[in-house]
Amino acid sequence: MATVNPTEPTRLDRAALAAALAALVGMFLVNLGQLTFVDPDLWHEMALARETLQLGRLPLEDRFSYTPTVYPVVHHEWGAGFLFYGVAQLLGAPGIMALKYALSLGVGACCFLVARRRGASQAVIITLAPAILLAGCYGFTTIRAQLLTMFCLGLLLWCLELDRTGRRWWMIAWLPVQLVWLNVHAGFVVGLGLFALYTVEQAVRRQPFRHLVLLGAALGALVLVNPYGADYVPYLLHALSMPRPMIIEWRPLWQNDPGTFSVYLLSVLMVAYAWTQLGLRRMQGLLVWAATAYAALSHTRHLSLYFVVWLCFVPAWLQQTRLGDLVVNLWQRRRTAIVAFSSAIAVLCLMRIVPAAPWQMKMPNTPAEELTGRPMYPTGAVDYLGEVKFSGNLMVPFVPGGYVMWKLHPAVKVSLDGRYEVAYQHGLLEQIEALYQAEPGWQETLARYPSDAILVPRACPLAGELAKVETWRRCYRDGAYDIYTRADLTLPELDRGEATTAGQFP
Repeated sequence: MATVNPTEPTRLDRAALAAALAALVGMFLVNLGQLTFVDPDLWHEMALARETLQLGRLPLEDRFSYTPTVYPVVHHEWGAGFLFYGVAQLLGAPGIMALKYALSLGVGACCFLVARRRGASQAVIITLAPAILLAGCYGFTTIRAQLLTMFCLGLLLWCLELDRTGRRWWMIAWLPVQLVWLNVHAGFVVGLGLFALYTVEQAVRRQPFRHLVLLGAALGALVLVNPYGADYVPYLLHALSMPRPMIIEWRPLWQNDPGTFSVYLLSVLMVAYAWTQLGLRRMQGLLVWAATAYAALSHTRHLSLYFVVWLCFVPAWLQQTRLGDLVVNLWQRRRTAIVAFSSAIAVLCLMRIVPAAPWQMKMPNTPAEELTGRPMYPTGAVDYLGEVKFSGNLMVPFVPGGYVMWKLHPAVKVSLDGRYEVAYQHGLLEQIEALYQAEPGWQETLARYPSDAILVPRACPLAGELAKVETWRRCYRDGAYDIYTRADLTLPELDRGEATTAGQFP
């Protein structure tokens, strides 16, 4: 079987390798270029950072909503919010975009380096990478804290490869990385879990593992080093165990995206093939792979973490099979064809990248964009409320709540935003979703949470129902949203028809 020592010079033609890498990076950037819209989580993360700086402390009480909230509000992404807020204030949208691409390419580089260290050839990695990188882009939006977890996971897998070769210096270096990770995203729990599985596998394989047990104990103790102290632990237990049926990305993969699910099944079949060829003993890391495979199947949100692990581990397994031989032989015998084909792909990608302007942050604000799966931000409606100096309680849907919070706090309190279990009591999202769908009892929900105004997507059923109610008056309309206020609240009327207003970041 074909094996490659990653420290030896490659036998592949340099031109073929360069062209293939250019094509791979081009495909990656084309796909990332479709994810340049502002992620809804970015708004509430930055709002918390701004509020903390103004207060001089990290608030344990909610300061943004008028509906029932929990105490303490343990925001596991508080550190990410400070990072994103600092970049946005210093460098604006270009800085956020640069950070997003740097982290994204860093994830890809980690996967490549780990796969090479495990013994995969450049030919096998590059051949397998395109479908995986394209299918695993759920975590590459602009910008979410999960991208930090993906990068830290890649670093952790690289450190574990150092450990397999007997190097231990990484253990000291990893402690500050872990400290940062647990304060930017609760996804650090994935790292702890995979670290534990790696330790178990080392013990089963009769490899040195006692040092890992000691390090694991230290990493567990570090969890308490956060602004919330011991309150972080019950929050984590609650967040990890609670169902999220209303959040699309937390649904099983097969329910959300049949195309991506097909790629996932193919990736599993490749592992099954490697199993038949190699057996369990030669597939180091199988427990780690299996855990992330199950997590991705159960929750679409974890798909990006699965493909990080897949791209790190599976190329080296396939390298030792007949399929690996076939790929290497193809690259060695068809250099000219590979150069031509890869160059054509790279040029096509460049032709798509430049017109799409993937370096520009986008603020989707039309129903047409919402149909493509992007958020629809109430840019014009929020500008209007700011101009008329509205102050009070604003009923909002789940997705744009963070945007309203960022733009209009402290004058405006919102009913809901993307913090979900972080800040809000169980069942609130379901009630407000039923309100916007005008389901029976929607008026009782409005009475339960007294609102001065309601932000309503024009396409949702509530818009038609409110028009029939005398106690509510429409004061604003554009191509995406209406605003209704209490009849006794006098705000100037503005009707923009089907027009929308471009938003400004930050």
